[in-house]
Amino acid sequence: MDIRKQLIILILVLLCAPVSAQKKEKLITLKFTNIPLSEAMPKVEKQSGYTFFYESQQIDIKQKVSLNVKNETINKTIAALLKGTNVKFEIDATHIILYTGKNNKAISGHQTYLSHFPNNNDL
Repeated sequence: MDIRKQLIILILVLLCAPVSAQKKEKLITLKFTNIPLSEAMPKVEKQSGYTFFYESQQIDIKQKVSLNVKNETINKTIAALLKGTNVKFEIDATHIILYTGKNNKAISGHQTYLSHFPNNNDL
């Protein structure tokens, strides 16, 4: 194989690599009003493929939330879901970590107990 053909193959490989490396984020469409956070989380998990984690003593999963999103990213969806609550979140890989207050010990790994909200596959 001559150098010209090798160069063309190399350029094609380099041009295709970024396209295959990009991960297309799932867009979420959900609508519900005034339901407990405990019922909202499985709905988001089902559509997004993400899993919620939280410290059970910090997060009141009985508090009522509402959501109305259409073709939104996971970040915008969770921000809309938690709007008006004292709950904050971070996303790490496929985990949505919920916490309250300025000390986010659950994310830094200092908390000893995190609850996973079970979905239908866990039951």
